[in-house]
Amino acid sequence: PTFVAYSPDGRLASGGFDKQIRIWNGRTGAPIGSPIAFPTPVRSLAFSADGKLLACGGWDGAVRLWDAQSLQFVGSLIGKHTRITHVAFNHDGSSLIASYEDGTVIRWNVGLSVWQAAARTLAHRSLTPAEREKFLNISGQRVAVIPAAKE
Repeated sequence: PTFVAYSPDGRLASGGFDKQIRIWNGRTGAPIGSPIAFPTPVRSLAFSADGKLLACGGWDGAVRLWDAQSLQFVGSLIGKHTRITHVAFNHDGSSLIASYEDGTVIRWNVGLSVWQAAARTLAHRSLTPAEREKFLNISGQRVAVIPAAKE
């Protein structure tokens, strides 16, 4: 692996030119689950401060997010169409930044309220309690692509 990240609970994520993300037990080195296929070589990995999200940046400029416990895909954050050099969450996990080879830095608000607002916009109405549970539960899959806001 070329890139690694530690989760708050001691797991490790690794990735590199083989286009695979692997999760490991940080104490024993034993693999956890199956590798996650990634569409490009991995350039950077980061866990959110609460350990609930795993972010990965690659050569295509998109940041992809996974539920760090279930390893289910959460969504993509579309930035630039150039290689990412680094991804990082802020201290409370509400923002994610990506830096790019051309020097650009992009920040996304990845807090739950943003995903909820995006889902309401897509549905053109407020979500029912069942829909909120299905699509926006913190451990479930969120279905949205949020455009980047440059700062």
